[in-house]
Amino acid sequence: MLTAQGGRSPAVKGFEEVKDAVKTVHGNSKASMKAQHGYEIFNKKTGETLEFGISGQKRNASQIKNGGSPRINQKLKTKYNNNPNVEGRVIDGNLGKRKNALDWEQNKVNDYSQGNNGQGPRFQKRPQPK
Repeated sequence: MLTAQGGRSPAVKGFEEVKDAVKTVHGNSKASMKAQHGYEIFNKKTGETLEFGISGQKRNASQIKNGGSPRINQKLKTKYNNNPNVEGRVIDGNLGKRKNALDWEQNKVNDYSQGNNGQGPRFQKRPQPK
């Protein structure tokens, strides 16, 4: 709807602002509705879980088939220096929105800590056990 001066009406402007705000929710925001997946990074020799994580990065068909993720690949390369004894796998490929994924991650860390004297996985930065 246009006004006599050729601009948009206040109602249309308001709607467009809301629409733009919804588009600009950051992927790491709790309000993000982007699909998430949860993963585990572990020591192949010992089986020790090193950390749990979540990601909203898109996975290609090969990664979906093989339980991989671009985020796992990035972590293995940067944090673990391509250590051949460290591997990652997607545990849950369909966590839904970000808030659900954050809850899932917290629960995984809490569950792990119950069997490990209250300690979370060795390289887990966030979240810590509650």
